[in-house]
Amino acid sequence: MKKLLYLLGLSLIVFSGCQAHPSGVFSLHGTLTGANGNTVFISTYTEKGIESLDTIQLQGELINYQVKLDQPILVLISIENKNDRVLLFGDNEAYDVEGHIDSLSNVKVTGGKLQEDFSKLVDLERQVQLRQQELGKAYQEASANKDNESLKAIVEEYNSLNFSVSDAKLKYVKANSQSALAAFYVNYLYAKKGLEEMKSGIALLNDTLKSSAYYKILAERVKKLERIEVGQVAPDFTMKDPEGNDVSLSSFKGKYLLIDFWASWCKPCRMENPNVVKMYQKYKDKGFEILGVSLDQRRESWVRAISSDQLNWSHVSDLKEWQNEAAQLYAVTTIPHTVLLDTNGVIIAKNLRGEELAKKIEELVK
Repeated sequence: MKKLLYLLGLSLIVFSGCQAHPSGVFSLHGTLTGANGNTVFISTYTEKGIESLDTIQLQGELINYQVKLDQPILVLISIENKNDRVLLFGDNEAYDVEGHIDSLSNVKVTGGKLQEDFSKLVDLERQVQLRQQELGKAYQEASANKDNESLKAIVEEYNSLNFSVSDAKLKYVKANSQSALAAFYVNYLYAKKGLEEMKSGIALLNDTLKSSAYYKILAERVKKLERIEVGQVAPDFTMKDPEGNDVSLSSFKGKYLLIDFWASWCKPCRMENPNVVKMYQKYKDKGFEILGVSLDQRRESWVRAISSDQLNWSHVSDLKEWQNEAAQLYAVTTIPHTVLLDTNGVIIAKNLRGEELAKKIEELVK
């Protein structure tokens, strides 16, 4: 796997007294109490997702590591057999690490302006989570006492806390438009928004950030969404059906087609399936077809669900779950997800379900 990072070197030597941090590189020094020469996995979050950077062996409880970063990036540190991990926003600067391996998310990382800002916002999130836990207990107590006035106040505070962290991140972005951390937060805040909102998020960033991994993630998603906007010709794809035969989207031209992204493990999808079955039975002889695109990983589960739910239309999958090539092409981030095409293969609606979808189909085939 191609790395964004060029490894300069790794030192596991235990020095006596104070240690000098090298300049111009990302360096980690410190103590992870409770470690006993554990294996440490260092990864980064890039435009390609979570990428493994290195695997190192601690010498006792000490970590002493350095690497050259191509750009400021989110760094993830995890330890074998531990579910927790350390998150930090790293640049080519020195970072001190102190904490216990049994509580990696609480490990203290100091050093660098970006990490300082990142830590402040992480601490805010933790405070919000703790307060929401308190509110959850208070809600149960107020509910048991049928204290409606307290219930209303608790719900209002809980909801306001949901927005407080996002508001703080947005405030940071607006005040630091040239910061790589701002690009990270814009991606976090806008990646699942609509096309126009996403564009407004990118507009908050300075053009100097175009090389940032997080700017690239959002910019690429904008391009995808522009290609699948209503009025655009649906991008073609070919995938295998359960019998291993190739099925192409373009082969359905001449019919109204619903592309239905789903999976056997998706409860909302399975709950919606009876409605889709009814609709298909009603309109299948009037020029309407469905192409189910499954985000399953196991063929057995996929085929069993088709049979169990009586989904008697065309189905395809590459069994890559969220990395399904059609789902990537259509920027699918949640399922069920639907795309409705006219007889020329032009997108006429997206994410219609239930009565809304049935009404649209009725208008088309009458």
